[in-house]
Amino acid sequence: VEHHAARAFVVDCEGTRIEVLGTRFYVGHTDAKDEVEVVLDRGKVAVYFEDKPEQQMLLQPNERVTASLKRKKIVKKTNTDPNYLSWKTHDFVFENSSLEKVFETLAEAYNVKIIPEEDLTNCRLTASFEAQSLTSVMRVIQATFEVKIMKTNGVIRVSGEPCN
Repeated sequence: VEHHAARAFVVDCEGTRIEVLGTRFYVGHTDAKDEVEVVLDRGKVAVYFEDKPEQQMLLQPNERVTASLKRKKIVKKTNTDPNYLSWKTHDFVFENSSLEKVFETLAEAYNVKIIPEEDLTNCRLTASFEAQSLTSVMRVIQATFEVKIMKTNGVIRVSGEPCN
């Protein structure tokens, strides 16, 4: 999107407005969370609710907002998630991340359901992957934690011994 001061570009997501001010950014929405997330990579955007434009929040690079649709509240903080674009790039960086978070990130990026045994969710992974297939990433996890991975009807189940 190229910035034109005379012609504003506005993204409307469930009544949450993101006004483009010459930038690159990510917008995500899930019905389950009932919120809109905006992460700014570069440039500047304004985020506000359609019915509350006076409460707009300006984002700077490496900032993110979460807009709660029910509460009509926008919260801004620093973006600390290096994987916010992993759904697009399939590049991942995990630094002492719980397997619960790893599987959540992989499930979203590859559009699959991953169900780990409860005992495994506290296991920690430090690894990075660049444009690898889900199968390749899961093989690394399987070898690292000596877990069993079974895929049935599009659902991946992970089982094994609990981590200390």
